[in-house]
Amino acid sequence: MRSGRKAFQILLVLETVILIAVLVYGILQMGKAARPVQEAGEHAGEQLFFDGENEENQDLPENTNNSSAVEGEFTEFSPEVDEKLAALTLEEKAAQMLLTTPEALTHNETVNIARSGTRDAINACPVGGLVYGARNFQGKEQTQALLEGVQGYSLERIGLPLFLAVEEIGGNDHSPLAVENSYALQASPAVLGAGGKPEKAAEAGTAIAAYMKAEGFNLNLMPAAGLSKDLAEDQKSRCFGEDTALAAMMLTESVGAFRAGGILTAVGHFPWKGNDKSCPKRIEEWQNSDVLMIQAAVNAGTDMILLGNAAYGELTGEGDIPCSLSANAIGWLRKELAYTGIILTDDLTEESVALQYSVGEAAVAAAKAGADLLYCPTGVEEAYQSLLQAVRDGEIPKKRIEEAVGRILTKKLAMMSEE
Repeated sequence: MRSGRKAFQILLVLETVILIAVLVYGILQMGKAARPVQEAGEHAGEQLFFDGENEENQDLPENTNNSSAVEGEFTEFSPEVDEKLAALTLEEKAAQMLLTTPEALTHNETVNIARSGTRDAINACPVGGLVYGARNFQGKEQTQALLEGVQGYSLERIGLPLFLAVEEIGGNDHSPLAVENSYALQASPAVLGAGGKPEKAAEAGTAIAAYMKAEGFNLNLMPAAGLSKDLAEDQKSRCFGEDTALAAMMLTESVGAFRAGGILTAVGHFPWKGNDKSCPKRIEEWQNSDVLMIQAAVNAGTDMILLGNAAYGELTGEGDIPCSLSANAIGWLRKELAYTGIILTDDLTEESVALQYSVGEAAVAAAKAGADLLYCPTGVEEAYQSLLQAVRDGEIPKKRIEEAVGRILTKKLAMMSEE
């Protein structure tokens, strides 16, 4: 009994030491994280949003349904943000809360050039951002023209830039921009983690940020805050390994490098992105692994936190409700980690969500729960109309929309001022 108790005490001491080391490292590195600089995109291509023509190619917050994930709190914004908020219509505010693909926005099969259909789609629904992938890239000049064009349409329509996003992680399997447009391929997070040198994560982030910015992107949907042991074999390369403390340090360096290079980061997934649809970890294990990595990203100044669609009843008290739709999960992130930036949902059409909700229902539930930016790679029109109707019916308080869009505008106006 004594030996077992002694081993347990040693384990507690080790966990405490790791936690202190990670937090101290994160605090020391915060000064290295520069504010993001946004560069306008370059030329684009697709079709209409509604019906246009085709073109060529551990204390938990109470579970409430009020307008804020943390009851009684409402973020105060700068006079510039308040002024822009007041100038936007309800329709424009709802559209700004949506992140989608160019194909979903324009109803084209593949988008690699922007013409009148793209302009019409953005005029009809000036979304907050667009996510691109390998099928959209046909060389450096084409990609630059694509992003410059679509960015110009957004600025013309609503006076705000788009979040132009890609998931550029590193390694041959997760670097669509580098592979398609012939940029030097950076090592994957798994390879960097195996090397054990956090500064190498910064070097890779700096290199990726440079070519992303050159093409016109301003948001990378990474780095991943998970452990490789929790992921399927084909996903392990996304993570910095199995050592929590080292992974947290790597995350700190990566986030800082991207932000210094003018690229926003969306670190995920919170609270979990493992190989299961429901987080199997006990709360203590989760707090000493996944939480430490998310906290390191918050300390480093990540611009967005990406909510996972896994359920985690031990955290939320809400059974099989996806965390991306959970006010308790979002409230924990806001309260316990003091996170004040943009909260972005994962794909609201993923099976773990779609088996329970339509995309419109999921968008409304996520917005009510406290999410700010909703990723709908398909069904964006349904999500948009559902948000509007929910506000008009009083299901979503207008204050909740103002809160979400205020955070989005805070980031976008800062991007514009730093050009």
